[in-house]
Amino acid sequence: MGHTDSWDALIPTTASLGPLLCLVSKSFVCWCSDDSEFAALGIDMGYLVFLGAFSTLYVPGEGPALEMVREHIVEVIAVHMILECIFNGFLHKLINREGAKHMTWDMWVHHIGSIFGALFCKVVGPMLWVEAMRLGMTEITIALPVALKHARRAKRLNGSLGAMIGILMLLAFLWRAYWSWTVVFNFLTIVSQQKELNGLMKYHPLGALSLASVALCNCYWLHKIISSVAKQVGNSKRNKVV
Repeated sequence: MGHTDSWDALIPTTASLGPLLCLVSKSFVCWCSDDSEFAALGIDMGYLVFLGAFSTLYVPGEGPALEMVREHIVEVIAVHMILECIFNGFLHKLINREGAKHMTWDMWVHHIGSIFGALFCKVVGPMLWVEAMRLGMTEITIALPVALKHARRAKRLNGSLGAMIGILMLLAFLWRAYWSWTVVFNFLTIVSQQKELNGLMKYHPLGALSLASVALCNCYWLHKIISSVAKQVGNSKRNKVV
């Protein structure tokens, strides 16, 4: 077990080797690829789907082994997001200046919120590790935005495939928005149940704001999806009339 309720919990452990290996592997593959953007997307998707599925270990249970796994997962979430910011912020541009895409403002908000939220939960201790894992679990839906990018590039968004992607993304982000807000509310409930806000828990507004920023991003993306679906439905109706 690592340090809890201590800034020493920010010291990387062997759990950080996984995200670091992912960064090195992704960088090498992108260096060798003629389409580094989609190479990076594929590697991140596989890693995050596994991380999201592994985060389901937030389920109730006790024991030192389970707590050690939970602490490591929270560290992996934070470190992977840090390394994604490094990769997308400047490393990708060094590897392939023409193929690299800028990370949009909403992704920066999401990643920075995830980093600070996960790190705060890690340093406070086991009572908050579960909430960081519950938030990490939302990454099981990451394949859908990647599929959308591929379908758009292949010009296959029209017809049944486009409709299926739209419906799946709508359902997925409805769940993501709802689920991420339950994380925020659970976090605030845990804080309110403390008799005294001692130690690092007194900085709980930072943790709450970080988690809320991720939830707001999910709501923003849900709004964009609903707007896109409504636009597509409107276009289809007009085409039928014509």
